[in-house]
Order: sequence, then structure tokens, then C-alpha cells
Amino acid sequence: MATSDPEVVKTLLTHRPHTHLRSRWYQLVRTVFPGLRGLLFVDDADWRPHAVAMMPGFKRSHVDGFSTFVHGLTTDALARWSGRPPADLADELRHVGRALFIKAACGLGPEDREGRALGEALADWLDESEAPNTRLDQVGMGLREVLRFFINRRHTSRAAKVVRRRIARLVQAQGWRRPVDDDVPDPSWVAGLARAGSEDRAIADELMHLYWAFDALAFSFTACVLELSRHPDLASRVAEELQEWGSASGRSVPSRPDFPQIPLTQAFILEVLRCHPATWTVARRLGEPMVVAGRTWPKGSEALILMSALQRNPEVFDRPHEFDPDRWLRDPDLSRSFAFVPFLRGPRKCVGRHLAETALTAFVAAVAAEFAVQVRPDHGRMTEFAVSRFADPLALTVSRRSPATAA
Repeated sequence: MATSDPEVVKTLLTHRPHTHLRSRWYQLVRTVFPGLRGLLFVDDADWRPHAVAMMPGFKRSHVDGFSTFVHGLTTDALARWSGRPPADLADELRHVGRALFIKAACGLGPEDREGRALGEALADWLDESEAPNTRLDQVGMGLREVLRFFINRRHTSRAAKVVRRRIARLVQAQGWRRPVDDDVPDPSWVAGLARAGSEDRAIADELMHLYWAFDALAFSFTACVLELSRHPDLASRVAEELQEWGSASGRSVPSRPDFPQIPLTQAFILEVLRCHPATWTVARRLGEPMVVAGRTWPKGSEALILMSALQRNPEVFDRPHEFDPDRWLRDPDLSRSFAFVPFLRGPRKCVGRHLAETALTAFVAAVAAEFAVQVRPDHGRMTEFAVSRFADPLALTVSRRSPATAA
């Protein structure tokens, strides 16, 4: 079954029998793909202990502290690019995302040598994972592509082994397995898994899976810049709102309590997430029979949620193919519709939602308030994979906004 019906999606995501066992497609991926035995791909019984161990690092009270970190990374990058534009925006923003990931996962900053080495190993593994010869999510994939995957997966396996060695070295060096007397233990994800007794290989596999999922944030960063470039009048409105908020608050970096004061900025982010879903499909396995449009689907049936079609449902979204952040201001209830689930809902929703929302807001604040960006208008073609990304290098030009331009 494939669906973009919000009511069916609500049942698939929130009804507990449909959340206990992972789709057989996810089971296949975690079995044959090196490094993807993590939260997204495991059944509920294995998901729960890992999620509990890492949850301190995903709490709102903790991730709000990353706002300044993301804003600083982004501002520094934009300042460099204004003098020397990057050849590929998406690739450069992966560096920003990687630095945030290492900070959240390990508590290590860009200046830490071991953290940088782990980040480079993870980037190499992801590059191998997303090479055309090692993908299992190609649209129209046939036997030849499957055979090519198994022939070439050795490259991904080698990259995964490097990550595992780096993690084992880091866990030992940081002493994350030692008992802690502090009432507030290290909230980083790796520390939580180590304290919970996870073996080094399991920690590394969880980290690789999370890095693979975290790449969606770098993709959303890129989509934000692309849409700011495509809509300069909107970019000026967002800049004006952020500057007015900054003048009133005396700060330049918004965090979650400030979100209600910057409604257009939040609406812009929601529209980016609607128009640029990080994946085209989400899979579920039915835990009990389900009736859809008069047909009964038996227990164990596979269901695909078609994210792009769902979030462009014309019965929910007026002019669904138009990029219009103001739709969220006209109708705030849209964000509660099951036609909009960028972080999913229910028991298996994305644990990183708060971190992603915080990071996206800080990122947009850094880009829009101080800089004008321009991506070539003919760029933005997508790859033909279920986890789709920009197909071509995105050339970018950056300039600082003058006060008159910002106002």
C-alpha cells in the first residue's frame, strides 16, 4: 500500500500496533548496509533502550544551547564565502552540519583533533554510502543495480571499520565508561550509550546511522538558502523581522522561547520543510489488519507514506506547488495536520526534532539577517533516489546586507 491520505498516515504513525516492528525494507537495509543498525531501522524492543540512553542529549533544555554554536558556525562560513564563494553550497553546508553533529554526539568542538578525525571518518563513510553504486533506494532499481551494490559495498564496509576504530579510541580516551559522580552526567549521545553499557561497535553503528539521518539537516540548510535566493522580497521581509527582533531583544541569536516573536522566520522554515522533504517515502509494517478505502490490508502488509505527495495535498494546502510561507500565518492549524509530518509523529517520531528546529532557526537568522545570497536560478535539480539530494553543485554568491537593504 502507498498513501498520501492524512488520515491513513495518522493511523500508521500513531496507532501502536503499526509501530512495534520495522518495515521489511528497513530490516533489509540494516542487514546488508554497513553502519545502519540504528534507531530508524530497528524494532521497538531494540529502539527503546538506545533512545532512553541518548535522550538527555535530545531534550529541549539541552539543545537550546546549540543556537549560538550553529549561528557562529554559519556566520563564519558566510563571511569566508563572501570573499571566496564555494563551488558547491550543499557540500560546504555538510561541513557546518558535521561540526554540529560532533558537538551534539560527542560534546567536542571544531578545535578538538579526535573530534575532527571522527567527523572526517563519518564523512568518508557517508560519501561511500551515497555513491551511485552503493545505493538501494534508486527509483526503478533493477537486478543490475542490486548486483552492483553488493559488488561495491566493500568500500562502505572499509569506511565503517575506520569509524568503529575511531569510536573505540574516543570512548577510551574520554573515559565515558567510567562511573561518574557528577549529578549532571555528560549529555552527549556517545557518553549516554557508553554509560548504558553499549559495546563500541554498537555505539559506532548508532553514530553512523544518526549521521546518515542528520544529513537531512544539512539538506534543509541548503534548501533554506536556495529559497532565500529564489525569493529576494521574502528574504528581505525575513531579514527585517529578525533585525527588529534583535533590536528589541538586544540579541542576535534566537532560541526556542523567541520563536513566537519571529513568526515569519518560523513560517519560512515550515514551508522549506514542506516543499523539500528529506525523504520521499517512509515505510511502515501493519501490526494488525487495516481498512483503507473499503479494502482490508492484512497484518504484516507493507505501507509507504509518500512524503512529497502528502505535503502537497491540494485538499489541505492551497496552491500546493507554490512556495508560500504566509500560508502558515494565515492558518496556524496547518502545522498540526497529518498532511505535514517532516519529523513524523507518534511513538517513533524523530528524536532529533527539537535539535533540528533550533539549528534551522539559528541558521536562517545568521543567513538572512546579515547576508544576501544568490544561487544560480537554474540549479536545484534533485537526484532520483528515495532519500533525494541536490543533483548538481550549487554555485553561491554572498554579500553583506547594508542597513538600508535589511530595512
